[in-house]
Amino acid sequence: MAASHQTPGVESSATASASMRPGVREHSKRPMFDTLQVANDLKKGGFSEPQAEALVSAFSAITRDLVTKVDLKAALKNYPTKIDLAALETRLTVRIAIISGIMSGIVVGAVGLIIKL
Repeated sequence: MAASHQTPGVESSATASASMRPGVREHSKRPMFDTLQVANDLKKGGFSEPQAEALVSAFSAITRDLVTKVDLKAALKNYPTKIDLAALETRLTVRIAIISGIMSGIVVGAVGLIIKL
């Protein structure tokens, strides 16, 4: 992989210096995979240039559509929690008890009216 060649949509290693993880940087709340830096690291570790390029290309394709923690938290924000569901269950139980009491009263009153007839 030549120093000027880089997979489209991926930042250079110079912009990754602020990242805590080598080869990854945060960009618009989405991790960016620095292919040039990782390919260079692979070559330093003994991979040939074609091997490093193939591995980086495959890894970039695999990680392209991964969901971040931020994405997951945003998606789950609209789902009820266990506490929300427990509160709903309590409210429904109370309402059912009230309705059952009213229905029992109606039945007892209806039976009383039938007996008087």
